[in-house]
Amino acid sequence: MQRNPTYPKFVLVFGRRAEYAESELRRSRIDAEERDDFKIITFDSLAEGLYGKRTLWFGVRRAEFMDLQNEEDR
Repeated sequence: MQRNPTYPKFVLVFGRRAEYAESELRRSRIDAEERDDFKIITFDSLAEGLYGKRTLWFGVRRAEFMDLQNEEDR
């Protein structure tokens, strides 16, 4: 593992864009907190262009296995 370093990155997803779009103070606070390894986005941005994005796989870990929860697998 020492020869294969990891560089974690984090994304905080919160609220809707309208909650801060009209507030210069909120926008500046978000910009001040973001870094190369930490981004703040809204739920709106997750839905934009959803059809053009790859399939999102959602799974639940059960002991040593992962149970996929996507509709295609049911």
